[in-house]
Amino acid sequence: HGIAPTPEERRALSHFRVEPARSAAFVEPIEPLHGIARHPFARVGCPHSVAHPHDVDLFDITYLVIHNACGRPKPRVLLFDLGASVGFKGVPGGIYAAMPAQGGGLAPSLPLLYRVYADRCLEPDAVFAWEPAPRDARGRWGEERDWWGQLPPDKRARVRFYHDMVDEGQLPATDHPANSFLGVLEAAAVPDDFVAVKVDIDTMGVELTIVEALAERPELAALVDELFFEYHFHFDGMNFGWNEPGPGAVNYEVPGSDVDTAVGLMYRLRTLGVRAHFWI
Repeated sequence: HGIAPTPEERRALSHFRVEPARSAAFVEPIEPLHGIARHPFARVGCPHSVAHPHDVDLFDITYLVIHNACGRPKPRVLLFDLGASVGFKGVPGGIYAAMPAQGGGLAPSLPLLYRVYADRCLEPDAVFAWEPAPRDARGRWGEERDWWGQLPPDKRARVRFYHDMVDEGQLPATDHPANSFLGVLEAAAVPDDFVAVKVDIDTMGVELTIVEALAERPELAALVDELFFEYHFHFDGMNFGWNEPGPGAVNYEVPGSDVDTAVGLMYRLRTLGVRAHFWI
């Protein structure tokens, strides 16, 4: 939520020290990194305690502490959504009027993230969205015209929709393919912008190429302020939503991945100043 943490909550949170060039330094909270990569009390694994059983929905994202710029000058805001799925379809007016239940973990990502940042005085000035196979509000394959839903003209003018797959080639190359997110990022953003990026295209080779590039190239990390990444790592065979058991089930786990590699990658991003969050 966009409400400032209480003193008790602040003691449990991690923090960034922000040192603006033309104003006083301040400390900004963010949720701690932990191996569950979900709500700390999500229904996965063993009960934490009698007082706090793991009874929170797996897709509850209310625990995320997202950047809030209210009370400060608004920068130009760019929102990049890699894996925009149903787009703005199925949401009255195209954008949520208020945050959905559970923080909107199962909601369409673009109307959700637009609402998240508008509530934090960071309404996007430009939106860049990739989705090769748009779906309708029920998850069925749809048409591109369905993807736009009821989004009004003033907001539709801010959106660039790439009806294509993201292609990044291989690290450490700096020459980007035509369908490259990193290439568009470098062409569109400058360090003074506020840039939010969601990476969830269920193609882990491409996703990891993108996120590792941000972690390994400080000049790219300097362009990104906040990142949401669903890292499909292995955790003792538990089902986090990407490795459903049963015959014929698809396992989206990254081969050789584990809690250490996932948390380590997010920690590297945070040390570069990127507010990196696990996504659902």
